[in-house]
Amino acid sequence: MLKLNYGKAEVAFDLPPGKLLGKLEGKTMPAVKNAAQSIIASFSSPIDSPPLKDFIKAGDTVAICVPDKTRHTKTDVILPLLLDELNKFGVPDENITVIFSRGTHLSHTRAEQEKIVGNAAAKRVKLLDHDSENKNNLVKIGKTSRGNEIFMNKIAVEADKRIFIGGITYHYFAGFAGGRKTALPGISSYETIQNNHKFVLAEIKEHGQRKYAVTGNLINNPVHEDMLEAAKLLVPTFIINVVLNQDKELSFVFSGDIEKAHLSGCETIDRYARVAVKEKADLVIVSAGGHPKDIDFVQAHKAMENASYVLKPGGVLIVVAESEMGYPRPEYLAWAEIGSAEAIAKDLKRQFLISKHTVYAAVKKAETFKVIWLTKMDHSQVKKMQIIPVSNMQDALAEAVRHLPPNPLIYVIPQGYNTLPSVK
Repeated sequence: MLKLNYGKAEVAFDLPPGKLLGKLEGKTMPAVKNAAQSIIASFSSPIDSPPLKDFIKAGDTVAICVPDKTRHTKTDVILPLLLDELNKFGVPDENITVIFSRGTHLSHTRAEQEKIVGNAAAKRVKLLDHDSENKNNLVKIGKTSRGNEIFMNKIAVEADKRIFIGGITYHYFAGFAGGRKTALPGISSYETIQNNHKFVLAEIKEHGQRKYAVTGNLINNPVHEDMLEAAKLLVPTFIINVVLNQDKELSFVFSGDIEKAHLSGCETIDRYARVAVKEKADLVIVSAGGHPKDIDFVQAHKAMENASYVLKPGGVLIVVAESEMGYPRPEYLAWAEIGSAEAIAKDLKRQFLISKHTVYAAVKKAETFKVIWLTKMDHSQVKKMQIIPVSNMQDALAEAVRHLPPNPLIYVIPQGYNTLPSVK
């Protein structure tokens, strides 16, 4: 009997007859003995950067940009420690604004904001949701070498100092989350975000694959390079990025320079989470990893992407991802209704939108493999992506068997959101 995380619960099941090639999991990441001590130590011993205290002057205004509700980052642990540190340097709470770097994701309720930062911190400082479409709260700070005009949150731009809190995980076309992504897409304008994400389009070949804008790669990745250049235009003061283990415990802290500290975190993720295999399978069963990694369609798709790297063309992919919040924006459904991946690709060339590209990527997988999705998402909407929705694991397995050869080769991936399998 196997168990996989599904939302805030688990699903249990037995594999169909066949050969289990492996349960693909990265190396176990140890939890730090004392999270608070590790975070505070990173302030004074950062990576490729002077200590935090060297940047802060008494009376400074500080914008602290933090992840939104789709990310587990231990913000509620990090933020109070950071506020206390800033207080010691002469920055009062009233000079500090916390900005939720939500890019184009859904906005937060006050209760959701408080849950992310913790009740104590919420009472101390101003909390602000970034709005990528509110032009009154956006300022142009320059243009990247690729021609992307960079508009970012006015409060962050005008603050004396800017500190980024983030979590490092894999990302399916930016390579990795964290670091520069707190700025772009995090606190950028809608147009700036779309102009950045369209660089993935130039990488799409006729068969739908990408060369450099892929999971786990930063080298020559045009999306990443544009993000980093834009973030540097903002001149971030200091970043505090973390890596959590499978039990959502703090494993590593990477504070300091926007580029070097983030890169150290990415290299660490690779050492633990990249898994090499010798062959592809007929059936891959993948869980995004449970809440919040499967909170909506976009997060679930990241697990689909990673799992697809070790699945034979024509194989079966079972995705275990609750995705109770469905599509983040109504436009996702409109793109799904376009039809085939080829039709969506043509529309992407006419007008690039990241939501449209994500739907394209999902539909392309559905055309390449038989994709079955255990989900609480509206089933009629899932079907528009040519994906088979199911409500329980038994139905998923029964459907899979209908499309599998005798004695199929099988992989199970319990943490698909942050496990990167690849064939040697």
